[in-house]
Formats: sequence, C-alpha cells, structure tokens
Amino acid sequence: MNANSDGVERIVTRHKGLRHVNKIKYAYRDRRCHACGVRMGAARNSDVSPQPHYSSLPRRDTLDAMELSRTFLGLETPALVAAAESLFDRFSQDPAADLRDVIAVVPGARAGRRLLEILVDRADARRLTLTPPQIVTVGQLPELLYQAKKPFADELVQRLTWAAALRELDHTRLGLVVAERPAEADAERWLDLGRLLRSLHRELASDGLDFNDVVERGRSLPGFTEAGRWQALAEIQRAYLDQLDDLGLWDRQTARLFAIEQHECRSDHPIVLIAAVDLNQSLRQMLDQVADQVTALIFAPDGWADRFDSHGCLLAEAWQDVELKISEETLLQADDPADQSELVARRIAQLNGRFRADEITVGLPDERIVPQLVRQLDECDLPNRYGPGKSVTRTGVYRMLENLAALVHGNQYADLAQVVRHPDIESWLLRGGVKLGWIEELDDYYNVHLPRRIDGVWLGPENRCARLSAAHERIAQLVERLQGAPRSLDHWLPQIDRILLEVYGDRNFDLDVEADRQAWKTCGCVRDALGHLSNVPQAIMPDVSGAETLNMVLEQISDQGVAPASDEAAIELVGWLELPLDDAPLLIVTSFNEGFVPSSINADMFLPGGLRSALGLDDNARRYARDAYAVSTLLAPWRNTSFGATRTTIRWLLVAWSSRHRRMRSLGGRCDCSGTALSGSLSSRWQGYGFARRVNPSSRFRFHGHCPNRLRG
Repeated sequence: MNANSDGVERIVTRHKGLRHVNKIKYAYRDRRCHACGVRMGAARNSDVSPQPHYSSLPRRDTLDAMELSRTFLGLETPALVAAAESLFDRFSQDPAADLRDVIAVVPGARAGRRLLEILVDRADARRLTLTPPQIVTVGQLPELLYQAKKPFADELVQRLTWAAALRELDHTRLGLVVAERPAEADAERWLDLGRLLRSLHRELASDGLDFNDVVERGRSLPGFTEAGRWQALAEIQRAYLDQLDDLGLWDRQTARLFAIEQHECRSDHPIVLIAAVDLNQSLRQMLDQVADQVTALIFAPDGWADRFDSHGCLLAEAWQDVELKISEETLLQADDPADQSELVARRIAQLNGRFRADEITVGLPDERIVPQLVRQLDECDLPNRYGPGKSVTRTGVYRMLENLAALVHGNQYADLAQVVRHPDIESWLLRGGVKLGWIEELDDYYNVHLPRRIDGVWLGPENRCARLSAAHERIAQLVERLQGAPRSLDHWLPQIDRILLEVYGDRNFDLDVEADRQAWKTCGCVRDALGHLSNVPQAIMPDVSGAETLNMVLEQISDQGVAPASDEAAIELVGWLELPLDDAPLLIVTSFNEGFVPSSINADMFLPGGLRSALGLDDNARRYARDAYAVSTLLAPWRNTSFGATRTTIRWLLVAWSSRHRRMRSLGGRCDCSGTALSGSLSSRWQGYGFARRVNPSSRFRFHGHCPNRLRG
C-alpha cells in the first residue's frame, strides 16, 4: 500500500472490510462516507486521525504524468509481423529471446494467438531460443496493474444484484426509469432490467463516469430533460454497490476507478500495446500511472502521427476528413447473403490457385451471413474456419432444452409438437421402448380435436393415440421435475442436471463426428453453467420457477460457441474489428454496406448520440474514425483486398470531393435523390445528435452511375 492510500486503508480495515472501494466514490456527493457515516476530514474516534476520502484525492489532471512511448510500424508489413520484429529488436540478445517479463497487449484473443505463432516462427528463423511474453487482451490488462483485495462479482452476480437494487426502489422513483414496474414474481423481467443497468454502468465506468456524472454534464446540454431519471439511476447504483459490499465482493469497474484515484497502479514489467487504437478512458488513466513502462506500437506510417493521441489511440476528429482511396476495381457487387457467399467463392475461383487456403481471409462486417457462407464454401470443397465456431444456440442440445422450457412454461400443443419432433428426444423415446408413430398420431389428433393444451386426457378412441399417449407420458415424467411453484434457484439446478443425464447419459459420443462433438461440447457448457449458478450467494438468489431457471441456464451459455476442429489449411472467416491485425495476403470483405461499416448508435435508450458526445463515450464520430482507420489498413500495399457491396452501395459510392473538400466520406453510404446524406452511412456528417447533413450533389462530389429521379427533375 502506497503512502497516498495508507490512511484510507486504516479506515477500510476498521469499517466492514473493504467497503469503501465500492462506496467511497460517492462520499463526496454529500460530504459523508456512505460506508461508515464519518464526515470527510473528521475522525470517527479520537484515536483515528482525519483520513482522505475520494474527493480529496488528487485528480488525474493534477498528477505529474509521463507520456508513454509511441512507435509507428508503418504499413509495409503485417502489423503482428512488424510487432514481433520490434519485440525481438528491443528485448532479445543472441542466442536467446527472453520475453518472459514483457506484457504484450493485443485488441483480441485471436490476435494474441497469432502473435505467439509468429514469434515462434521468427525466433526459429533467427535461431533464437524463445521464452514468450505474457500475451493479454486489452480487457485483461487493468487487473495486472493493481492489486485486487476482494473477489470480483461475476456477470451473473452483478445482474442479480442490480435486479435486487431495482426492487428496493419505491414505485414512484422506479417509474422515472421504466414505464411499468415488473410484477414481483416476474424474475426474468427483473433480470432483464438488471442486465440493462449493468451494461450502462459498465460503459460509463469504463470512461471514468458514474450515473451522477451524467446528471452534472447533461445539464450543460440544451434540451436535456433526463436529470430526474439519472438521479433515480444514481440511487439504484448506490444500492447496487452497497449490496456488493455486504456480499464481500467488488465491482470490477468501480475497483479500477478506485485504483486510479488512489494512484495504486504499478508495473515492474515492460508493457507493449500492439495496435490498441481504441482504449477507454479508465485504462488510459491507469497507463498514465505506469507510463515509463509503456510502449505503444501503432500500425501506421510516421506521416499519420497527427491522427493519433499520446496513447496511440485514434483522434476522432483527425479521421473525419481522411481520403480513403478505394478503387473501382476492388468493388464487387453482391446484394443478399446468398450473393455475398457466391461472390466469395467466385473471387477465390478467379485466382486459379495462386493463394493457399491459409493465405485467404474473408472479412465479416455482418456475421449473420456466416451460415450461408459456410454452406457455400463447403459445397465448393473449400476448407474454411469461423473462429468463434457454431453458436451453441444452434445446436441440438440447446434447442432441446429450449423446447422443454417452453413446454413447462406453457404446456401448449405447439410446444409439445416441437419437443416430440426433436431428434434427440426421438432417440431417447425409442431407447425407452416407445414405438414410432407418435408424430403422425399427434398431427391427426390436432386436426380432429384442435386442442390448445395437451394434458394427457385424450379425446376419442384410445387406439388412435396409443403411441402418442406413451410418448407424452414419458415426456411428462421427464419435465415434472421442473414443475411447481417458484422456489430458490438452487432447488432447480440438480433437476436440470438430471434431465440432461436422462436424455444424453446413455448416448455414446463419437468426437470424430461433428454433430456428436457439438452435442458433447454443449452438454459441457450446460453443466458448467449449472455449477456457476450454484455458486450465486444465497442473499441474492431469487425465487424462480423451473422454466425460468432453465431459461437462465440457457442464457448463461447463449453467447458461447463450439469452436471448429483445427484445420491449418483453411480459409479464415474473421469479424470486421479483427481484420486490421490479420496477415493473410488475400482479403475479401463482405457486406461492405451502410449500417455495418460503420455502425451507428443514435437510438440508445439512455445515451443518445449528443449525450454520448458530451460525456466523451463511444459515439458515431469515434466509430467512424475506427472504421476509417480499419479501411486504411486494409488498403496496405501488401494486401490484395476486395470489397463486396450491394448494387445501391456501389452506385452511390462517393469517390471524391471537390478540390476544396477532397475526401472520401462514404464507404458504402447512400444519399436520397435530394442530396441528403442518410444517417447510418459514412457519407453522413455525424455531429450533435446524429442528424444528417445536406450536401450539394452537383458541386461537392461525383457519383458512379446516375440517379434517374434527379435526371428527370
């Protein structure tokens, strides 16, 4: 503990452990510590001297901070290759490349894995014995810079705690936040609200803000009428942090802010930021405290130095007028997902084998086309790999559990029809001795009797639904474990585990068969989620129904994927934000259209565009800068890049401004026939609340093609 925080540590020790870490941020609001009630600057007992609180600590702008070192790598070689060479040049000494003390920071996990591969290859080429660096992502770096003194609350615990804090707010105050208060028994709606507030808190805290800061800064905006709403949100935020303290847990974002304000960030290791061009404010402040150890490697030529700040991050304003030289030859027309997929296959075929599969990358600004694209490439016998893999939500195990949850919740005919048609349920019923034919009998029964619900009481002759009755009885026995009044969450978890074992326990999984491998992996995800939910503190464990519990389990795994089997010689399918660090020489970018490049965030429920800009959050200008930089890197001379775009996009693609305003502002944008740049496209002028700017089509730029309506009038 350093000198600046020693006094606070003594108060923390005396008053409920480390409660201050979550609450001290709010002490300055009413000049009183919310953890212990001590007025700032006053001792609670005569033997305790006055202690500094959050508001009396030095702010960032009053601290002497060194500037971190910046190194521009140029665009002549791939970013990760240039970064690897830079690491060797700086830290290696023949015959060893001992990088164990170096922390290499990359934007994402994929870049980290590829950096390690390149380091191994380059070390072998240099005949060096490699000890690799510690490779972490930007999101993992903050916890390496300060010492956590309490366990962190995970995402689920945070959501449950936010939901509990919301429940405590009185009806009138809660009405300022949501239009209608959920029913007390509606645990799912409360959790949905908890997820929303957790996301809002995380975004603001990542830039060093809390909900009260929104009130203070929002008042300077004309037309800001949300002060009451944000004050109510600030009350909820305090209650949330109070409850985490009572649980003996830390909120990760608040702990980082506390470390910044206490000036607790330390590092004895060199930190190398590799193409990390979009850091949030809290991480920048942490890096300022260890600036003498930090080097930013920037994937850009020296001539672009004025487009980056002292942290190696993009200066949004400097990128608004940058010309992006996209030639007509690189634009390929493709409209719907099927066309996009055929375009990729056709483009690869045109190369006549000049590139190996592992030298080809397909960029995916819109990752929804992945299933169609994978099918197309498979039909053409082109090996491919999508890193995140198949979403577990598309696996048979997930859909089976989803169908069972719907059946337990509603017990409708449609729910039973989904369950009995599931292949895994069919196999389970057959193993249980039920004879085939229940689907036909169910369809006939519905056509004759039109039941809304299936309750096991059958109409008509028994022999006409004997197999259906046997199948329904067995399914009813399976799901009765989840029926009954709401009970504590941990009551239902063993029941879900038994259902999973009942259906899949006797199945022999052949992991060389892709369907079996996906089912086995998804079963593992479900069981991991059950174990995770069982660790929720009792104090915030809600009373829920069996169906709600099963839906919570599924929600826990819904963002996970089943990674594809390893295949070195495969075409990589890569998301848009990962493309700048990709080193494949052939790149085909799909969905190069407005709404994807760039995306916009004007319709946020709590933080519209103008308020975002006033708070310094990720707004449309910042997104434009990030995407303009990305396109600039994709046009590097060592790349062979093509862009797939719709007919409309190509037709109205803006290629040059007049000599006075020579710049490219549309990478797939469009204008209406009156010359108004439509919001959401790169041709829009994102300012204030995101309104589109009117431009003069006849004097300011020229288009490919012609607008028939404009020609007529």
